[in-house]
Amino acid sequence: IPLGSDDIEILPKIGHWRAGGTAAVARRNLLEMLATTRRLPIHESEVAALAVQSKHLLDVFIRAYCEKLFKELQRGLVHRYETCVDDLGVVRGKILLKEQLGRNCFNPERIRCQFDEFRADNLLNQILKAALRTCSGLAQSEMTRRRVRELVFALSEVSDRRISATEFSRLPRDRTVKRFDELLAMAGMFLFELYPDTQAGEQQTASMLFDMNELFEEYVGRKACPVARAFGYAIRLQGPQMYLAKELVAGQSHDRFRLKPDITLVRDNRYELIIDTKWKPLDWEHSRLGVDPGEMYQML
Repeated sequence: IPLGSDDIEILPKIGHWRAGGTAAVARRNLLEMLATTRRLPIHESEVAALAVQSKHLLDVFIRAYCEKLFKELQRGLVHRYETCVDDLGVVRGKILLKEQLGRNCFNPERIRCQFDEFRADNLLNQILKAALRTCSGLAQSEMTRRRVRELVFALSEVSDRRISATEFSRLPRDRTVKRFDELLAMAGMFLFELYPDTQAGEQQTASMLFDMNELFEEYVGRKACPVARAFGYAIRLQGPQMYLAKELVAGQSHDRFRLKPDITLVRDNRYELIIDTKWKPLDWEHSRLGVDPGEMYQML
């Protein structure tokens, strides 16, 4: 949460804090959870390197975007045929006669033409560059800002322009842009979900907050999937949905008290195991390990 020249980082207590766990360990574990749940579109193998490079979570997101973009730029920019209109010395494409008479009536050596040009200055690359421009105002460390500047320079042939949410949603998603799917997801995050708050002041700000209950729940579910399959179980996350009771109102039956287990293991069409996740530490010195009775009632 940026506050002018300062920022607050609230880290979840992931790790053995009583055994001397550090903020760096908590940050790395948080990144692993975000990567596993795909809320940060990077591979889990990239977490360690990114965590070392930056102390700020937002910088980690920006560095991840930069590294992915750099790899794709090494493979080459996507070029598309773009319709262009210009005054040329020779005819190219078709002559726009009406515009020619209006613009070049007294300048006959110039010809108003409309033509298709195969170039990198297209909507896809403009989105990627616009996200870099946003990142340059959000990056905390000089190392991250320098990396952003290098990539902006590499996209010098691409126009700088503001991208609307409508344009972003209408970008053609054909096979030529398939390899940019994760980059586009991150670009959308920077351009829209984390868009700088310009109403509170001149300072650009962007807060990143996660519901740790939901994140932990999804993380445990995804980690449980390969384990369950290894033991011959099918696994369902957030289901099956059932109801505890029915209420009869004016002759009509209404379901009440929805039940939606976090994780259910199924084998031979039987629900054999239900797992309920809780984002909380256990107190080993407590007779009930710090588990609230209400949580046990919910589980039952």
